[in-house]
Parts: sequence; structure tokens; C-alpha cells
Amino acid sequence: MTARAALARALSALERGDDEAALEAIAEAWRAPRLAELARLVATRSRPPLATALAALVGPRVAVTLERWQALGEIDHPLVSDWVLAALEAPPFTGLSARPLLEALVDAAARLGDPRLVERARAIAEVFELRVTPKAARVALKERLADVVDDLTDPPPLDDEAARLAEAIADRLGRVAKGVRAVEELYADVYANPDDDGPRLVLADALLERGDPRGELIMLQFKRRDGQLDDAGHSREKELLKKHAKQWLGPLAPVISWGKGYAGSTFERGFLSIADIILSAGNKLQLVLDEPSCWRASAI
Repeated sequence: MTARAALARALSALERGDDEAALEAIAEAWRAPRLAELARLVATRSRPPLATALAALVGPRVAVTLERWQALGEIDHPLVSDWVLAALEAPPFTGLSARPLLEALVDAAARLGDPRLVERARAIAEVFELRVTPKAARVALKERLADVVDDLTDPPPLDDEAARLAEAIADRLGRVAKGVRAVEELYADVYANPDDDGPRLVLADALLERGDPRGELIMLQFKRRDGQLDDAGHSREKELLKKHAKQWLGPLAPVISWGKGYAGSTFERGFLSIADIILSAGNKLQLVLDEPSCWRASAI
């Protein structure tokens, strides 16, 4: 399907309130300029099952994450490509056992052929250089990434009618886009004021409206702190951390000891508050110094 036809179908679907059909139409030509961005906005508003499945991919161990990824299958979809690019830029695992997962993600990037990879490849290569061990895996991944980028071709620009349709869709999704920007600003407010409860509570409300489980974690941990959490709440808090903590660690995941009996890392009020840093992380420790979400750390 051409970009113009996909955008026309998507706009028609949005006009009748059918986000599912709009996302399906966009996904048929998503490599065209702007379509992946529009797909992400539609998915943010409607929270399709695929988005939920992608949010739950990262598990406590490499093998679990790789198994979940393989079970997803070779889906050609902009949301999948969004996840792959984000996982390459901030890999949840980077040690010796992570190589099969990272290779699978680079292979997925090759299969998906997302033109956005070109502008993000340098940052991904820098992450590989800084974080991936051993050296043989690091070199192989960087070489494979370079080959993938070399094979990518730029999509043709949108013609005038397609550009008009894209702008009309963007206007309809303007409120969603503003909400996304607002959440980003709320995160920045939390990082700038780590001791204050207010920014976290405001963020929790915004995340709950979007169906983001981190909003629920924030509220549960505030209740626990205030002595108002019942047994069901304690169980739910543990469930959320088991399911999502690795993802929420983001760039810190490779240098933080988490999920093991001896690990002292903790989340409080929805964010990492104490980080047990793995001393063998070496130059990866720079990640802790640069990451705004980690504001107190203890070494083990």
C-alpha cells in the first residue's frame, strides 16, 4: 500500500473513532516518513495488545527475555521497530550471556529495515562499545550493525497529498502528542526534585491515565510508605517489580545488581532509590554518573 492510501485509510478510521483500524492502516506503509511517529501516537491513546506485549518482553534474565522475544514472532510493525531501536539504545543486558539476545535484536533491525536506524546507529554503536562484553561480542555486534545500516535505503518523501493527510492525522492526535511531551516533562521534574513527593504523584496520575504500570507502582509504594498498603497491595507491588523493574532500570540495568537474593537495590516511590553497583562493571559505571534516574548509589 502506498503512503497516501495508508494515510487516507487511517484518517478515515480516526474520523469514525476506530483507532485499531487506523493503526492497522498506518502499519501497512509505516516506513514512509512520519508514519511510525503517527503509529506511536495512535498506540499511546488506544494501548493495543501488541503494545502491552512489547512492554512485558524484558524479564529478569536474558533467557526469559529472548524466549519472549522469539515467541512474539517476526511481526512487521512500527511498534515492534520502536521497541527494537529502544532496546538497542538501552540494552537491558550486555554481559556474556546477552550476546544471543543482542544479535537477535540487530537481526530484527535488519529484517524491519527501519530508516530511522541510520540516525540512531552511531549512538547504538557507542552503547555497544561502552557496555557490551566481551570484546569479541562487542566487535561482532558493531560490525553487524554497520552492515545493516549500509543496506538501508531512504524512503521517498511524502507527496503533497500524503503530507496533507499526515498533517490532518497529526492534528487529530495533537492532544495525545501534548500528553506525551507532558509526561516527559514530568519525568524531568521528578529527576530534578528527587526528594519531593509532589512531582511523583502528578506523574503517577498521568501514567495511570495512559495505562502505564509504573503509575500504579508509584501509588502502591506511597501507600506502603504511609502504612496503608494491604496484603494484596504488597503482592501487587512485588509482581510489578518482578515484571517491569529490569525495563525501568533502563541504561542502568547492566551495572545494577537486581533480582538476586543478595542485591540491595530498591525502588521507592516508583523509582530506583538505592543502587547496588556491580564493581566489575568497570567503565560502564559512567552510566550511573550520567543517568538522572539514579540519585543515590552504594557499591557492593
